[in-house]
Amino acid sequence: MPTGLGRAINLKITNNDGTNAASYDYNLNSVFANLPSSSFATLDNAVVNYLTVIAGAAGSVLVEAQVLPASRTEIPIEVQV
Repeated sequence: MPTGLGRAINLKITNNDGTNAASYDYNLNSVFANLPSSSFATLDNAVVNYLTVIAGAAGSVLVEAQVLPASRTEIPIEVQV
């Protein structure tokens, strides 16, 4: 369900899969970064409007974010889960 949350300024992406890598892309730039099994990546001091995560076959990926609330003058960002 799309939801307007705001813009993330810091992210921690944790691959909980103990065997398989995951990948992620942000801000629709179509350059996926590899996230090895049982590891994490951070995006610090960035403005993240969109995030795409592809989990490994046997695990999950946890995304934690520090989010700036959307102001009433901004168009809400859509997030699909």
